[in-house]
Amino acid sequence: MEHGKAIEINLGAMLLNPHYPDRFKRQYLEYLAHLKTRGVVLAVGSDCHDDRYHVGFARAAEMLDSVGIRDEELWRLPPRSA
Repeated sequence: MEHGKAIEINLGAMLLNPHYPDRFKRQYLEYLAHLKTRGVVLAVGSDCHDDRYHVGFARAAEMLDSVGIRDEELWRLPPRSA
């Protein structure tokens, strides 16, 4: 917050990782919701490193929505000015 940075919500590695139990994912979501209440800026990341990477954006959106984090509240890189 002090430096105006956003915290990455890593969809693939954290929320949608099949190796993590639901309890861990729930705690992570609660942590993110707590950060939001403190005014921390949140952004989405996915570890997308190639054209065959598919992440469940709809499922992730449902998970984030369950703790009050809405898509329109997430930070996005501003468009490049011409």
